Amino acid sequence: TGMTIGEIMKRQAYLMNGSNPQVGDYGIFAAGAYQIIPGTMPSALKFSGLKESDVFSKENQDKLAIGLINSIPAAKSYLEGNSDDEIGAARGLSKMWASIPNPDTNRSAYGNGNKAGHTTGETFSVLSDTKKDMSMPKSSSQPEQKPPNVQAPQPASAPAGTSTVKDE
Repeated sequence: TGMTIGEIMKRQAYLMNGSNPQVGDYGIFAAGAYQIIPGTMPSALKFSGLKESDVFSKENQDKLAIGLINSIPAAKSYLEGNSDDEIGAARGLSKMWASIPNPDTNRSAYGNGNKAGHTTGETFSVLSDTKKDMSMPKSSSQPEQKPPNVQAPQPASAPAGTSTVKDE
């Protein structure tokens, strides 16, 4: 949480470059509470409104997670009230986070030791509650919107090339 987002991205790029010596703990794969991996960090950054020079604080990790959600058209449309496609929203989220089950199979969209850490029912419940919360007018005394807690933060990693976390 003391590094900048750019520093995290630099360490992710270092790890993903096979020609770099993978010695010590310099490289980073899945970063932060939402386990953002090298392949999804650029989208998280783009859709969050943050810059590489911003600190990778807990608050900014929440913004990056919201950015990832907003990068999924079906999830963004559903949560903003422009669509009733809850299944499409859940399907999109399941492709972003392995702990969210694909509603078609009730399992993680990713194998290799990954498993869904939640049920499809839990996913639908959080999506519905978040959609309701987002449609309510905010008063100036209400706290800033946080991302739905559909993925339990865990210090885990996933196989290279996947947009997942590995649930233990």
